[in-house]
Amino acid sequence: MTQHHVRLAAVTILLLACGKGEQPPVVAADRERDLQLAPVDTMARLSDVPAPADSAPVPSPVAAAPVETVVVYRDAPPAAAAPKPRPAPAPKPTPKPAAPGGAPPAAVGEPAPPAPAPKRQLAEGTVINAVVIDTISSRSDSAGQRVKVRVAEPVTDPEGRTVIPAGSIVTLRIEAIKWSENKKDKGTLRMSTENVRVDGARFPLVGSVSTPAFTYKHRGSSAGDVAKVAGGAGAGAIVGGLIGKGTGAVIGGVVGGAVGAQRMSQTKDNDIFVVPGSALTITLNETFTR
Repeated sequence: MTQHHVRLAAVTILLLACGKGEQPPVVAADRERDLQLAPVDTMARLSDVPAPADSAPVPSPVAAAPVETVVVYRDAPPAAAAPKPRPAPAPKPTPKPAAPGGAPPAAVGEPAPPAPAPKRQLAEGTVINAVVIDTISSRSDSAGQRVKVRVAEPVTDPEGRTVIPAGSIVTLRIEAIKWSENKKDKGTLRMSTENVRVDGARFPLVGSVSTPAFTYKHRGSSAGDVAKVAGGAGAGAIVGGLIGKGTGAVIGGVVGGAVGAQRMSQTKDNDIFVVPGSALTITLNETFTR
């Protein structure tokens, strides 16, 4: 028996064993079939040549890919999408404490404003030395006018800090000014303080101003001076006429005129003049702060 016949017989037996008792019609049909095979030339040489490499079947990429089985249940509700986690809220920035005096805090990244400089003060009774800038005259000035003086030297506080620098301008107000009417009358000049200008800013200044040294300048003859001479001459003439008759009135008039002229020289008006550079002092009556 050839190898081919052996294989065929084995397949037949296997088929009969598997289908025995289950498929009688098929088995009966198989029995009726002619199972005789055509005669085969056993002497013929078999040409068992392997197939060329190029003819080998190429596996399909679709078949090679793994298949994922998806099971769909009927009447099953779709799976709810998982809720996305919410990001945690950012912490609120802690407010910075307010600056002293109610000032708003500095913005982030900006330099803090410099602290205000401490105020400087001069106590009551402090003396300020100054000099007059413009001429003050009873001939041209009157009460209510303002004059300016310059601080002669720095004025410092007890810590040695300069409060009013030298060269600062002080504004004064003329309270009263009057020329001299006779040798016993020295004239009148009273002034008060208003403010001082330091570094471009004005600050109130309350103090007493000393009377600066001043000079006199004759005003010249006036109608009042002529009346004094005439009055003296008239009085002398009357007295001379009563005493000496005739020439007594003339002599009395001459003598009386001389007396009137002497009175004019003693009572002539002299203007007071304060020249630039004249020194004066200012004494504070209240605390000065800047």
